[in-house]
Amino acid sequence: MNEVLPRELAEEFRRCFKLAAEATEPVIHEYVLPYDDQTRHYEARMVRHNGDKILTIVRDVTRRKEAEQALQRNQTLLKMIMDNCFSMIFLKDLQGWYIYINLKFAEFAHRSVNELIGKTDFEIFPHAQAAVFHSNDLKVLEAGVPLEFEEAAVHDDGSHIGVVCKFPLFDVEGKIYAIGGIVTDIPERKRAEGALRESEQLFRNMADHAPVMIWVSNPVGEATYVNKQWTDFTGTTFEQGLGVGWLDSAHPNDRPMVSPSASKPRMC
Repeated sequence: MNEVLPRELAEEFRRCFKLAAEATEPVIHEYVLPYDDQTRHYEARMVRHNGDKILTIVRDVTRRKEAEQALQRNQTLLKMIMDNCFSMIFLKDLQGWYIYINLKFAEFAHRSVNELIGKTDFEIFPHAQAAVFHSNDLKVLEAGVPLEFEEAAVHDDGSHIGVVCKFPLFDVEGKIYAIGGIVTDIPERKRAEGALRESEQLFRNMADHAPVMIWVSNPVGEATYVNKQWTDFTGTTFEQGLGVGWLDSAHPNDRPMVSPSASKPRMC
């Protein structure tokens, strides 16, 4: 055997032969050998045969090994992407049990990944919050297509709003077997939108209580806002005063001069 195989590999085979001589099941040994400037992977199966003989079957498993290695590389790459993503990513089975979460999700929940796998939303979040998550999951299962939701969750610094894209995962038979989700936190945008709404409401309150008519128009003369004094004086509604609707409140003889389409005076 030493004349055919490298010394260390020959020793491994002798050890496997001894195991096979005492075993009732085949002994499997995988090894590599160079062949035509390539590294080939082989699998040897050894089983006792006719009393004291050892039957050995060797097959080339290089393609299988290369496929396994490629799969391992892809899984490692995917895990690196998932764990370094700033969004929370998760997978749940049809019963709502978490079957995958990334590190961002675990950090948010202040638990390890292993502690969260196999749990449901009701075991992780307050009941009312979990009920919303579960309800949205059911909508995705019913629709069978990706859906987007805004879901609130309590973080260390307070309540945050997250845009959650939830999507069904299908097996080879086209049946849904899990739900995936990607959560993007948007606290700054929501705070900005809230501040804008408060500012607009403050302006409206001040303008509506001012003792004069106030309106706001864009550069082409279309009204974007009229206050209460304007609508009271003209006898129109807020909606009627927007755009070029305010022209209806002008005297017919004055409309050509104040119309947005009227020619502008030239500056010397």
